[in-house]
Amino acid sequence: MSATINETLTLPKFGETIRLAIGIIIGICVTAGLFWFMQYLIVTADRELNEGGPGHLIDFVRLKRDESIQRRQLKPKKPPPPDAPPPQPPTPQLENLNPSAEKIAIQAAPVETDIEMSGGFSLGVGEGDYLPIVKVAPIYPQRALSRGVEGYCVVQYTVTRNGTIRDPFVIEDNCTSSLFHRASIQAALKFKYKPRVVDGQAIEVPGVQNKFTYEIQEEGGDDMKHYVSNSIVALMTGILILGSAGTAMAQQAKKGDDKDQKTKETVAMSQQVYEQLTEIQELIEAQDYATAEVKTVELREKKSLSDYERAQIWNITAYGYYLQERYADAIDAYDQVLAQPGLPEALLQSTLKTKSQLMFTQEDYEGALAVIRELMAIIPEPSADVYMIEGQALFQLQRYDEALVPIRTAINMYREQGQKPKENWLLLLRVIYFEQKDYESMLAVVKELLMYYPKDTYVLVLAGIYSELGDTKKQLALIEALYEKGLVANASQMVNLANLYLLHGVPYKAAVVLDKEMEEGIIDANERNLRLLSQAWYTAREDEKAIPPLERAAKIAEDGELYIRLAQSHINLENWGDAAAAARQGISMGGLKRSDQAQIMLGMALFNQKRLEQARTAFVAASKDRRSAKSAGQWINYVDSEIKRRDLMRQEVPDFQPRERDELLDVIEGNTDG
Repeated sequence: MSATINETLTLPKFGETIRLAIGIIIGICVTAGLFWFMQYLIVTADRELNEGGPGHLIDFVRLKRDESIQRRQLKPKKPPPPDAPPPQPPTPQLENLNPSAEKIAIQAAPVETDIEMSGGFSLGVGEGDYLPIVKVAPIYPQRALSRGVEGYCVVQYTVTRNGTIRDPFVIEDNCTSSLFHRASIQAALKFKYKPRVVDGQAIEVPGVQNKFTYEIQEEGGDDMKHYVSNSIVALMTGILILGSAGTAMAQQAKKGDDKDQKTKETVAMSQQVYEQLTEIQELIEAQDYATAEVKTVELREKKSLSDYERAQIWNITAYGYYLQERYADAIDAYDQVLAQPGLPEALLQSTLKTKSQLMFTQEDYEGALAVIRELMAIIPEPSADVYMIEGQALFQLQRYDEALVPIRTAINMYREQGQKPKENWLLLLRVIYFEQKDYESMLAVVKELLMYYPKDTYVLVLAGIYSELGDTKKQLALIEALYEKGLVANASQMVNLANLYLLHGVPYKAAVVLDKEMEEGIIDANERNLRLLSQAWYTAREDEKAIPPLERAAKIAEDGELYIRLAQSHINLENWGDAAAAARQGISMGGLKRSDQAQIMLGMALFNQKRLEQARTAFVAASKDRRSAKSAGQWINYVDSEIKRRDLMRQEVPDFQPRERDELLDVIEGNTDG
């Protein structure tokens, strides 16, 4: 019996065991499934909240505990702080500084001193400057010659637009004797100049001075100063021997009664011929040329004339033609002088010399060269001024290398004698070096000019040479010194000074010079100069001062480039409205070097006005140029982010409505009353 009961307790029936096992397995699976489903719901709800997407949320936490969290999550997501804006486009390129474009003239400067050459020629070239082309020597006044009076006389006059002389007068304090007045003025009236040219227009030059030196020389001397023809002097000073023709001893007074008398041998002529020639000369000096010519022809028809007398008649004939500016006739008359046999050496030399100089007036430089070389062939030791005539002829023929030889010879002759080289000789040498672009040699010549003839004009020339040599610092120093002394009156030189200031990093001084001189009307307020003034203020970081001249320049410009530069200045000052207006004006006018940069500037100005869509349009236009594609793309992305950020800020926050209580959640969380 007992055995039967124990067996029942320890050995349950097999079917019941199977059912129990299945029940346990199912319970475990259901429980695990519930827990997994709950976790899935929680995770999914969090993700959807974070993404801000639509949908129904199932919350497994108490409403009271999570109410504040739920409200916070329903608010619009705060936009992130804006990214740093893309970099600005490069500043529009300013004017290229080029002080050499308006270099200070380094060509021949005006010569206002006596050139002390027979015939008085000074043949130079140069743009802008007035230059002597023909300078004639005066005839020695007879009364001064007969008395042995020497000295000098300074004449002042105006060089006209045509290169002629107007209103000459003697400076009384600079004239040693009234005997020289008339002769000096008459000689000055025969001068010819290349007129001064400014901005393509010839202008008058008042206050030009020339010094005439009067010295009595022995006939036959090499240095025969200021004679149109030395034979005239010989004619008027010779002591004539009555009777048969022959030779005589004549005495000539020199430098007063206390000086020794010098004697010379001259060719005699009859008393009658001498008196007639004297009368003819007086008629010529009185400008009664018609009467003088009639009497000259009558005298020339006499059959008893000697060769010497006939030569002197043709000589004074040539002189009359010369004063009437009948240079071709004068040359023909001198040919007649040379055709006479047995000419005295002095008359032969002076005639050849004068003829060569007259040929310059006819621009017959080949002929002048041939004549002067004929003269040099008969002179054992040609004088310095003869070498200079040869050099001038070669210069006019543009045979510069050949011209250097006689010109250097003449200058060295003076140096060896302890004399300073004549100013116009150094000027001519300077011009040749300029034509050869030998600026180093030219520099040495100008320094010598400054040493012997210190003038402010030569300082400017020196500055120009330093410019050609690339030494703009020395160029700036020289021009600045002259400007501060008030010695720079030329507008182009002032503009050049401003360019040099900009080139060497002193933009403020450049702006001050331009502003001051433009205000005083010395520098023209044209587009070019206004642009330069604006650039100077802009570079000096004076943006507000840069705007007015730039606005004036932009209004008269033919393209929109200056309006774009104006837009940049307004951007620097954060004047966004003005910047946008200027940029639009520049783009509409066209002719821009970089329209893509202009579009970027317009976009920046519009962006800062919160006109995002218009700004984006400008940046899109800029992006079409590959040079600005990257920068414009950055701006486009930035504008897009700002547009999105703006839209998020405008998003309305929905009113929060508490959820209804969920019985299932309450059961799970154990919040049921049972």
